Amino acid sequence: MADIVIFEDNMSLSLYWRSILEENCHQVRCCSTVSKALELVLEATPELLIADMLIKQDGRFIPEGGITLLHKLAARELITFPVLGVSGYRASSYKSLSALDIAKSMKISLALYKPITPQKLLQTVSKLLNNQRTSPATLND
Repeated sequence: MADIVIFEDNMSLSLYWRSILEENCHQVRCCSTVSKALELVLEATPELLIADMLIKQDGRFIPEGGITLLHKLAARELITFPVLGVSGYRASSYKSLSALDIAKSMKISLALYKPITPQKLLQTVSKLLNNQRTSPATLND
């Protein structure tokens, strides 16, 4: 069992992922704002963070997405756990660089485009948690 924080603006998706992960014995805390995500991390350090890299509000990208969250966590030296970056937006959707390209440049553990199947979610979470427990140096493989 692992403690996982999901930062995702789509609450339906967040709750769906939560149910999948909880069925597999993980404890999951969900949030949809950077401030709440910071609060959850400070409350109890998670073993994994799943973060939506770009957030849309009223059809527009807003700065309060996973990229901002990672910058804030890094500035406080709080990233002591693997981070799974997720995004539904590819390069053509957001300027010339995809959200996951940006996230990879920030040295997140792994990045996936949505939609993510339940099987892929569970495989990826398992991989990240196993790497965290065995050899943090291999997280970017």
